Amino acid sequence: MGLLEVHSGLTLWTIITFIVLLIVLSKTAWPAIVGALDEREKKIRESLAEADKARAEADRIAKEYDSMVAKARHEAQEIIEEGKKVADKMKSEIISDAQSQSSTMLEKAKIEIEQEREKAKEEIRDMVVELTISTTSKLISKTLDSKDHINLINQSLDEIKVGMQNEN
Repeated sequence: MGLLEVHSGLTLWTIITFIVLLIVLSKTAWPAIVGALDEREKKIRESLAEADKARAEADRIAKEYDSMVAKARHEAQEIIEEGKKVADKMKSEIISDAQSQSSTMLEKAKIEIEQEREKAKEEIRDMVVELTISTTSKLISKTLDSKDHINLINQSLDEIKVGMQNEN
């Protein structure tokens, strides 16, 4: 008997054993295997569905985030622009106020200078009048020769100098 020879009795018993094994397995093991495979397939499908939902939710959240970032940038830009406008307005107002105050101060200074000029003119006029009166009264009180004229003029000039020094 060789290993490769076919025996009809052995073949029959092999086929019967196979069929019995197939029937036993189909009644006991096969439903469990099919059920486990079906359960596994169901879990895989559920996992895929949940993954799709999660991805869709992540996409929605990413879009919302992008929208919020864009909105925040837009609002920040508006705030910056508004701040620039306010700063420019304040700058213009400050410059305008400064120019107004400057011109007011300049006008006041001009008025004060003119008043001081007029006051100085009046004081000089008063001094000239006093000197003239003084000189005239001296002339009237005596007749002068050329030497007296020189002395009188020098004396008047000295009085003017003293009067001016007292004013300063």
